Amino acid sequence: MKIITKLQISKKNKGITLIALVITIIILLILAGITIATLTGENGVLNKASTAEELTKKKEYEEILKLIGNSLKADKIINNWSNKTYLDEFEKEIRKEDKLKGAEINRRNDETIHVITKEKYVYKVTENEVKYIGIQGENPPIELNKEDITFNITPNVEYTNNDITVEIILNTEIGTNILQYSTDGTTWNNYEKPIVVSQNGAIYTRLINELDEIGEGATENITNIDKQMPNVATIVFSANRVIEGQNITATVTQSDEGVSGIDIEKCKYVFTQSNEKIGINDDDMDKYTGGTFSKEIEEQLTLNCTTSGNYYLHVLTVDKAGNRKESISVETINIVKASDIIKDTELLNEMISDPSTFDNILETNSIISAIISDSTAFNILANNRDAFAKVCENANAREHMYNNYTKTESIIQGSSIAQSVMKQSSRYAVVSGKFSARPFVTFYSGKAFVFSVSQLAWKNDYIVSGFNQRCYHHGAYLNGGTIETTVSKCYGDNGLAFGVNKFASLVQAAMFNHNAGGGDAGTGIAAIFKI
Repeated sequence: MKIITKLQISKKNKGITLIALVITIIILLILAGITIATLTGENGVLNKASTAEELTKKKEYEEILKLIGNSLKADKIINNWSNKTYLDEFEKEIRKEDKLKGAEINRRNDETIHVITKEKYVYKVTENEVKYIGIQGENPPIELNKEDITFNITPNVEYTNNDITVEIILNTEIGTNILQYSTDGTTWNNYEKPIVVSQNGAIYTRLINELDEIGEGATENITNIDKQMPNVATIVFSANRVIEGQNITATVTQSDEGVSGIDIEKCKYVFTQSNEKIGINDDDMDKYTGGTFSKEIEEQLTLNCTTSGNYYLHVLTVDKAGNRKESISVETINIVKASDIIKDTELLNEMISDPSTFDNILETNSIISAIISDSTAFNILANNRDAFAKVCENANAREHMYNNYTKTESIIQGSSIAQSVMKQSSRYAVVSGKFSARPFVTFYSGKAFVFSVSQLAWKNDYIVSGFNQRCYHHGAYLNGGTIETTVSKCYGDNGLAFGVNKFASLVQAAMFNHNAGGGDAGTGIAAIFKI
């Protein structure tokens, strides 16, 4: 029989103890796992307790909302509320409820609101029901990028003064999410059909799910709507009274504060006697017959003042969006007949005092012709020493005076002032010619007003008995081209004795009844005003 030592017994006991310890730990871990699973697993005690608490809370909120709805239904019937009014009152009552403090209220439409508690429980409230529909955060909506959406704008033009239509087209699947839009970033609507936009600004889009969770969206900026009329044009005239036949300058400044700017090629004007509005409709466009503009900011127009009367400038300003504005000059332009100005002593003296103005009148054919062809006006002019002096020194005025000899000749004949002014003019001359025989002698070859013609001296050997100191005058081509057929005689002494006072295109004279066979019979002279 073997004898077992204490050492052997001791080692054996230690081995058994270690194994037992390991087994014990394993058992304990298993038991711990079972316990934890029992407490925290999906069907664990703790989870079940949390779920029960959550369900209780959800049910409590639902009951509160139902009580509010039931309390309002009687008022709805009695007061005949619309669905919108009913939900308005519902919102008020929710905000009064202490247990719903911090809840968010979203108005989906006039028939539905969503109530979102602080725990993110979402309830759908309508006239007929209160329904729990989920928890926010469990299934967030899709986010829209720029490439996920297309905005089709009609009309597709650079600028318009009308509303535009915007069609929103999704280029991606959005599942059960709802596409919404907003024009102010605050009020959102479900997108169901193309929207009408009346002013520039952003169109915001987003996706929203049934639980009112919002995804990031895309934005389109509308910049081509311009419904603002251009500004009133500024019109400044170079003068407010002008003589018929002259031109006047109008400086026109057009501007536009709208986004489109002036469409200068479509801007027009007309210079007319009416200060009544012409109009800005399509049918009125052809009434602006004065012309168009070429400079966008400021432009000078030359206006022809052909007929007397009071006139106004109408300017039609058009911008690139098609907005139109008619501006009428504040100043009245008074176009007067030249003869009427001459007849007004004050105006005549005013013009005479302004050399440039009076010179312009004399140089303008239509004006000086109108004055000279008016007998009354020319008579006033001929008897005004200062005015007629200017006429005498102006080539254009002299030519018109000559061409209208049928009226001017008799007036000059009867005006000592006119004749005095002409004789003091640099155009006055005394011309001479030597008589030699019966044929006419030319004194002056050119247009002239002939004051007088006479003999200056005679040679004794050519004196014929009975005709001593007689001269024979024949004004050829007098009266602006008509041959004078009357033979006039004079018996005066030496000097400018024979009065003629006629316009002539050629001044000639000859001896009266001179029958000498040749040689120098004497000298004749003529006093003329050279045209």
